[in-house]
Amino acid sequence: GREELRSRIIEQNQQKDKERQKQVELMESSRNVEVVQRKLQTQETEQAKAEEVLLEMERRVAEQRREVERNHGAVDKIRGELASAQGAEHLANIVLGEAQKDTQTCNDRVAMAEAEVTARQERE
Repeated sequence: GREELRSRIIEQNQQKDKERQKQVELMESSRNVEVVQRKLQTQETEQAKAEEVLLEMERRVAEQRREVERNHGAVDKIRGELASAQGAEHLANIVLGEAQKDTQTCNDRVAMAEAEVTARQERE
């Protein structure tokens, strides 16, 4: 009875710690998505500027084309990073949901164990 309750409470505390860790991981993933999104916006702005220069200065067409191509490559790379970060965030959301379900299961077990202990005490 009491050992079962103690065991359930320990399990519950471990599960709460695990859930908190998953929340931290989700927050980190979300921050990473924001950082990469800002990086993408910056890079897209740089690309747009490079394209304006290309239109305004025909004598520098070859040089500006290389700059634009580099920017396109950087944007594609950062978009890949963004997709990866969003995937990690999505996975973190799923894992957090599972952790929350596990925590609820632990809470239910603790409540049942407490009810058993109370009922046993009342019978004694």
